[in-house]
Amino acid sequence: MLWFGRLSLSPTSTYGPFGREQCGGTPFCSYGTVVGFHGSSRDYLNSIGTYTLSQPTLNGPWGGCGGASKSITDVPRRLETITIRSGWVIDSIEFTYINEDGQRHTKGPWGGDGGNKQTICLGPTEFIKEVSGTTGTYEDKVVVRSLKFVTNMCTYGPFGREQCGGTSFFSYGTVVGFHGRSGNYLDSIGTYTV
Repeated sequence: MLWFGRLSLSPTSTYGPFGREQCGGTPFCSYGTVVGFHGSSRDYLNSIGTYTLSQPTLNGPWGGCGGASKSITDVPRRLETITIRSGWVIDSIEFTYINEDGQRHTKGPWGGDGGNKQTICLGPTEFIKEVSGTTGTYEDKVVVRSLKFVTNMCTYGPFGREQCGGTSFFSYGTVVGFHGRSGNYLDSIGTYTV
C-alpha cells in the first residue's frame, strides 16, 4: 500500500500525513511548485508522481550596457500586458505579469517617455512564444532599435525601426517576463521563459 507521509500545498501550510505509515516502506518526496498528479490505481493508489512548474530561464540581454539594470525579483508565470513606446528606437517597455502566487505585478516603464505608446493585451489563452528585434547605435549609444512579439495567435509589431547593419536577436519559448537595462531609452532587453 502507498501512503503520503506529508503533503505540503504551500510554503506556509502542511497537510497530512494521509494513510498509515508502514515500517519498511519507501519514503519519497517531490520539490517545486506542484501543479498536478499522475500515477496508477486499482483498489488502492499503486503509484503517484507529480507535475511541477520549472523555474524560468534567463535569456539575454541583447543590446547596450548603458542605463540601469532592470529585472524581476519574484517568479513570473504569465504575461498579461506589454506597453511599448517607440519611434526611431524602443523608448520604453512596461509589462504586467502574474507571479507564482497568482499576484499581478507591473514593471516599468523602463526607459523614457518619447515615441508612440501602444499596449498589447494578451487574451486568457494567448502567450508569447517568440521575441525578436534588432539592436544598434542611436545618439552614440547601443540601444534596442526594434521589437516584435509572436504569440500562439498572432504577431505584434515590429515596434521601432530596424537599423541597416544592426544586430538581430531572437528568444524562443513561452515568455513570462523581461529584464534588461534602461535610461532615456531601452538599452537592452532579455526574456524569462518557461
